[in-house]
Amino acid sequence: MKSPKTAGLCLASMLALGMALAGTAAAEPLWLLCLEGKEGSPPTKYTTNQCTTAAGSNKGKWESVVIGTKSDTVRVVALSLKLEDAKGELGTAVIVKCALVRGGGLIEEDQLKIRELEALFPSKECTAEGTGFFKVCKTSNLEEVEGIHLPWKVELSASGGTFKGKIQPDGAGEPGWKVKCAGVEDTCESEGAGTLGETSGSAGIISAGVLLPLGQLRGGGIICLVGGAKQGHVEGFTAVLLSNGNGLSLHET
Repeated sequence: MKSPKTAGLCLASMLALGMALAGTAAAEPLWLLCLEGKEGSPPTKYTTNQCTTAAGSNKGKWESVVIGTKSDTVRVVALSLKLEDAKGELGTAVIVKCALVRGGGLIEEDQLKIRELEALFPSKECTAEGTGFFKVCKTSNLEEVEGIHLPWKVELSASGGTFKGKIQPDGAGEPGWKVKCAGVEDTCESEGAGTLGETSGSAGIISAGVLLPLGQLRGGGIICLVGGAKQGHVEGFTAVLLSNGNGLSLHET
């Protein structure tokens, strides 16, 4: 059978965080890490590991540093995620809504790589409804909601003060999603590297005391195994956090 095409790239789009900033010229987006430095040695000037409160006379213990050639592990969290495979004239095949999807990855030389992404407890953290071919799919028998063909590369660009991104394969096939209910599977894959839908959000906000990028995803027109061409849709909100709990943000040069 021909390889199914899916909605996975849309999540990547969601990580392609949009942000309204001043300026109109194209620019290079950079990841900023909050790291501990030597006290009193410029540019060490922040009082906490979030790098949001400046200390006077450079007497802080923390500094905001462009990742450059460094690398750091991150947590990728979908605070809400809706995956839909419509079935055209036959009605909706399956809709899955998750309150939490967890994942992890690596920021390396200003590129984000997503290595894992899944709902750990699908029947508790997600709801599901299916019709037609997927009528067996209910919340109680939802078995798997996960990204496929990982890792994914997420490349960011900036233009006119807005961050956009696209997910590309990283040697394991086209990025996508798998949903499994009552032993029945549906997979949706990207039809090629690119941005599926646009995102908007903040390149750095404080949430529960942590500085992190937050983005909103809206995308569709993805090819799915059950629904076919242009029947996959994804939307939601995601956050990217440093695994060590320090502040993380995006900056437009």
